[in-house]
Amino acid sequence: MPLPALVARVVETLARILPENIRVKHVFEQDIPPVLVDPGQMDQVLVNLCLNARDAMPDGGDLTIEIARKTIQDGGEPPRGDWVCLTVRDTGVGMTEETLRKAFEPFFTTKGELGSGLGLASVYGIVQQTGGHVSAQSEPGRGTTFQVLLPLAPEPPRASVPPASASAQPASATILVAEDEPPVRRLIVESLKKSGYTVLDVENGDQALEVARRHRGAIDLLCTDGVMPGMASRELITGFRRLFPEAAIIVCSGHIEEQALRDVVEKRALRFLPKPFTSRELMDSVALALAKRN
Repeated sequence: MPLPALVARVVETLARILPENIRVKHVFEQDIPPVLVDPGQMDQVLVNLCLNARDAMPDGGDLTIEIARKTIQDGGEPPRGDWVCLTVRDTGVGMTEETLRKAFEPFFTTKGELGSGLGLASVYGIVQQTGGHVSAQSEPGRGTTFQVLLPLAPEPPRASVPPASASAQPASATILVAEDEPPVRRLIVESLKKSGYTVLDVENGDQALEVARRHRGAIDLLCTDGVMPGMASRELITGFRRLFPEAAIIVCSGHIEEQALRDVVEKRALRFLPKPFTSRELMDSVALALAKRN
């Protein structure tokens, strides 16, 4: 999918879930060349940047997303050449110079107990893996601008036979998805449905157990976020296992450093899928979990 179409799809979803006092605008140049990005990872980059902008504008403001071509004339970092530039700009509270220096560090957060410090670190890691570059400019009271430079694809994609993987196996299972971030949940659900799975999706543990109790028929796999508001993931897993003792379970999270979650995953031998992940990594993990169950 071309980058403008991919970004427009995510922006459409974000516009429906962001507070009404945040105005979302996008400006895309015409004829943007193809870039070397994984669509699933690019979704994660954009979602993390936009949610970060939302948190920076508690009283509302403007969120602007731009896509344009950019040419670097001088060498260094980033290297000289042509790039596609994705810009996410907010009119929020901004950051001090000290905060800006630490923004991409893992586990650094200004949100106290509400933040994991993994969102911008994940953005940085994904962009680096693509061969791209990410930077931020900000001042207190003057908003923040993130710029992501993505390398151009050397040539148009060619049709090819994808390599064999676990996710290439036929899908015929029912999967319960519990994820509190709507954009992330939508990405998971779309990937699973495209592969033929029957999907039940909810936003927290209480809803997940309610759906599991009322569902007529088997649920073959629970795919749950490791940290959600309300019911703890370990309580959800315990309750779900009572209802479906043979089902597989995948825990998706960026919080495996938390001891309680680590204990649940390790002691119960659950499959752990670290965030952010690509659609292929999700599908491989699902297929392997179901295969092990059988």
